[in-house]
Amino acid sequence: MPNIGKVIKEEIQRLSKKEVTQAVTNIRKQNIALKKEVASHKKRIAALEKHNKSILKSIEKAKPVSAPTVEAPEEIEKVRITGKTLKSMRSRLGITQKELARLLDVSHQIIQIWEQKTGGITFRKSSVVAGIVKLKIQKKDAVWEELGKEAGGKRKRR
Repeated sequence: MPNIGKVIKEEIQRLSKKEVTQAVTNIRKQNIALKKEVASHKKRIAALEKHNKSILKSIEKAKPVSAPTVEAPEEIEKVRITGKTLKSMRSRLGITQKELARLLDVSHQIIQIWEQKTGGITFRKSSVVAGIVKLKIQKKDAVWEELGKEAGGKRKRR
């Protein structure tokens, strides 16, 4: 008769191998299912990104040419404006001190003071800095339109 210990040991090995195989088979099935799901998500993401690009292209094509935008607040603070800069900008645009004051919503005396000042000008209102930056970017015609002036330098009748 064979050794009873050897038979029990072989039976235990067989049963444990059977249980491990069943557990691993379930894990493999779950792993395969997850891999398929990841692959489908990757395909969907790629399709959505492609769709987004096409939408952005169509938006850019349809976007009308707009007026220049004013820089971000952080960039506005970095702008250095001197009296000379202000005066040359005003002469480039062909506007008077009073007209510039009206555009910036300040008095014309302030414009005089700023233009005579040497070095950088400190502004109390950030809206004034934003207005100056906007005027730096704008063309003469757009500023005149805003003021209600005609190309000959005369004001339009309202």
